[in-house]
Amino acid sequence: MSPELSIVIVTYQPTPVTHLCFWSLEQCDLKNSEVIVVDNSGEKHFTKEIEDFYPFIRLYRNKKNEGFGRACNKGFKQANGEIILFLNPDTIVPSNVEEKIFSFFKEHPSAGAMGVKMIDAFGNFLPESKRNFPTPISSLLKLSGLQHYINTRKKSWQYYAEQLNPESKGKVQILSGAFMAVRRSAMESSGGFDPRFFLYAEDIDLSYTITQKGFENWYNPDITIVHLKGETSLRNKNYSRYFFDSMIEFYKKHFSLKHHKIKGSFTILLIRILQALKALKHQNKLKKRTQSLHEISLHKDSSPDTVELIRNQNKNMVFRNHSKNKSNTYYLTSTKNISPSGLIELINKNKERNIHFLMHHPQSGWLLQLNGKDETCPHILNTAVK
Repeated sequence: MSPELSIVIVTYQPTPVTHLCFWSLEQCDLKNSEVIVVDNSGEKHFTKEIEDFYPFIRLYRNKKNEGFGRACNKGFKQANGEIILFLNPDTIVPSNVEEKIFSFFKEHPSAGAMGVKMIDAFGNFLPESKRNFPTPISSLLKLSGLQHYINTRKKSWQYYAEQLNPESKGKVQILSGAFMAVRRSAMESSGGFDPRFFLYAEDIDLSYTITQKGFENWYNPDITIVHLKGETSLRNKNYSRYFFDSMIEFYKKHFSLKHHKIKGSFTILLIRILQALKALKHQNKLKKRTQSLHEISLHKDSSPDTVELIRNQNKNMVFRNHSKNKSNTYYLTSTKNISPSGLIELINKNKERNIHFLMHHPQSGWLLQLNGKDETCPHILNTAVK
């Protein structure tokens, strides 16, 4: 019997955080799904680990980096499901994700695509979970940071869909490609991801095209995922160029014919100025990053077995008792001791406490710190813990 759900994941310059995504899928009760990974990196060590650790995954290797959209389209061509979930490799999904997806599309026959509530590892809601169609003015306010200082109720000025409560289900214009479940009919009608977008903006473009074909896009907070965003983009020296090239491509596709040539040239110049400023900020972020943790103040509910294992096998790490300084408290556990749903629930529960989570993945040996998007410590802590 053909699977009803096809999960398509594109990897490029993968980090060990990807193991947590695959672990969460492995722990799901996927009775009627398939998992397809399209690897854009060609890193043999990583693809060998996929084959050895996760036999449920169908792996396709690209000889070169074809970009996110093209790779997603390639995964779609190999997919058999009536619903396609495009999922980022730096996400953690709940154990009942398959059941929730099927239930949603059954209850919403007009829905062409569905997105979910995304949080970071501190439990903070990620507003890109639901967005409005990005006009030049809303994009400028967002990219420049001026949206924090200009309070407006005008929808065309709002990048995020602030009109919809994060806890309420509802129709939105734009979904995030980090978790985007799409009906096969909507993918076929829209033509899939536009290959002109090498990286970034392709999810915005596809969301918009789906609505133009008569389908609805829905935000569904009944599903909550963790998005560990930032690790891959920070490691990618071409991040700023890819991002702003896509912004220009998006403007040309959706706005250039509507605007006077002078206005168009001025808009593109502004985008290039923002690109230069963003590139400097990106470099500063890299310089500020600490490479590892050597002294850890443990949360009182940390897993004793995991603490003992790491203490015995990594003498460079010093563990201390629970600190009163909550911002420096670490909750240490292992993928053996908690389920993906349990981890998401724990992160939500400790939202106001600003607790850092350390996850040990015994299969690969990695110890990982789950961060918010603005943290200076990398997700990857060390490779010595086996």
